[in-house]
Amino acid sequence: MRFVNRTRPAWRIARGRFVSLIIATGMLALFSSCASRPIVAPPAQEIEGVPDSALKPLSYLQLNAAANVFRVAFDRSLDSWQGAVDEAGLKCRISGAMAERALAALRPWLDQRASEEAGRMIDEPQTYKLPANVENCARDCSCVAALRVLEAVPEEQWKKSSFKNWRKTRQRLEQLAELESPEQVEICAESQNWICTSELYLSLAKAEPPSPAQPASTPTSPTRSRPQSPPQSTPAPTSQRSGR
Repeated sequence: MRFVNRTRPAWRIARGRFVSLIIATGMLALFSSCASRPIVAPPAQEIEGVPDSALKPLSYLQLNAAANVFRVAFDRSLDSWQGAVDEAGLKCRISGAMAERALAALRPWLDQRASEEAGRMIDEPQTYKLPANVENCARDCSCVAALRVLEAVPEEQWKKSSFKNWRKTRQRLEQLAELESPEQVEICAESQNWICTSELYLSLAKAEPPSPAQPASTPTSPTRSRPQSPPQSTPAPTSQRSGR
């Protein structure tokens, strides 16, 4: 009986280990690269009445301002038992259902734009500038938008020395975001007059279901005129309040 030597040569074992080391190193570099980049969510499905063409031209701050408008409109629709909206401040009618559809469409776009801004910050942390002015963001309610960009940066980046100044900025924005009151958000929303003529609003309004039509009054059959009795004098209504 012949015995076959199945022992692998040493050079093959060494080559296998070398290949495995290269693969492991490549996978580690890939994971590190992915961990250092912001995670961009896949684009959401198009919401009925909100085509992508109505959102794509808007800047990041415009998307944030639009979200504030529709959030205020949605909150006001909940406060009213009729589901209507106070149009005095918002300049155009926004129903609760319209505001809800708009917010559902705006959220993924805000997250995507924030991730794009975070990627620019990671590439050039020394020269990058936030889309919102930190010193004046409380006036136009853009502090949350600026903070959303910083929150999209992976935590590993914050350990680097190049992000030292950004850590202070993040703390400042967190404080400003906590101080942002609902009243201030309403003031900011009421100043965004461009919303009412934007393609976003017009598309939403077009998709709104028609309001229920009023029932038509049925014509009455003509009747013969009867002699009317002279009008009776009615006493003046007495006040229920106690007089002096």
